[in-house]
Amino acid sequence: MTHPLVDLYGRAGWQCYRAGWLSRPAAPANYRGEIPGDWPEEQKRELLAGYKVAVCLENSYEPYYFTEKFVEAVCAGCVPVYRAHPTVAEGILRGAVWVDPSNFGHDRTATLEAALAQNAKAIREHNEQWLCSPAVAETHLSVIFARIGRLLARD
Repeated sequence: MTHPLVDLYGRAGWQCYRAGWLSRPAAPANYRGEIPGDWPEEQKRELLAGYKVAVCLENSYEPYYFTEKFVEAVCAGCVPVYRAHPTVAEGILRGAVWVDPSNFGHDRTATLEAALAQNAKAIREHNEQWLCSPAVAETHLSVIFARIGRLLARD
């Protein structure tokens, strides 16, 4: 995330980042700031759409842990760089395409260079089909709320 090829965005907490054990707290050189507000989807997607590649950092690497980060990168048309837990890769991400850092021995430069070398249009088209798959479509908030509504109406 602090690689010079990466533009880093996020909360102001990056001001406390320490590059090394004894280094002073400071934002990394590649920190570009925080998107104003609470990162509504359209702001994230607009920002991400300006990039070919989006590094999707999850807060945790655990079974079945998956958040919006990968989906937002796909919706913005980016080539996702993502390390998926096997339960996520074989579950919700089945049929999606991304660049996995573990395929490059977690070498940051090799991972980023591989992602930048990808055919973004082909990956975008492939991942758009994945977004329409039942595994993903059934997790959309409108579908979930409709399902909750039906359950509550049974009362």
